[in-house]
Amino acid sequence: MTECLPTSAGKYGGYECIGTWVAGGKLIGGGGHVVIGNVEGAEPKNVGKSIEVTISGDHAYTASLRVPIILLVIGLFVAVVSVLALINGGSPKSARRSPVASPETHVGSAGESS
Repeated sequence: MTECLPTSAGKYGGYECIGTWVAGGKLIGGGGHVVIGNVEGAEPKNVGKSIEVTISGDHAYTASLRVPIILLVIGLFVAVVSVLALINGGSPKSARRSPVASPETHVGSAGESS
């Protein structure tokens, strides 16, 4: 990490951090070259340090727990709602029966003729 500058983008602001990495192989004798680019998710405390990143073109991304945590919360919510739906789906309150004619109820009698 070479530098991080504060930005005012978004509600809470953030940082735009610049770093360097080697792409395309080894730098010496391997056909590699140095890339200077944005490091998404980096912070000022990372300046001057080597950090683990995922490279995509001229951008690098730090490992973040934000997405896995969000997916876990959504998954738990869906699981709870599903279990509650199954529990309530089997209760007598939700099993409303339509009225069915009883055997004593007749539209016409069997012995009538026209």
